[in-house]
Amino acid sequence: AHPPPPKVRWDGVGPCPSTRRQIDGLIAQAHLGGPAVLMGDFNLPWRHPACRTIARSGLTDAFRAAGRGVGQTLPTRMARWAY
Repeated sequence: AHPPPPKVRWDGVGPCPSTRRQIDGLIAQAHLGGPAVLMGDFNLPWRHPACRTIARSGLTDAFRAAGRGVGQTLPTRMARWAY
């Protein structure tokens, strides 16, 4: 999955409502039954509420489990708004 990148808004950087719906739909698909792998570039830092929603759904973030460093793909020019 590669939802649209976050938008810069008055309250920070975050996904638009359609992106949140897409992420919710991907979570639902991953839980339909049997083993599943949800791969994606969600363009969000792991601390963002949308990423926490994915984690709370029971899916395991492979990078957080096995990677090192921050593991972000958010463009550097947007990083100052990411937290």
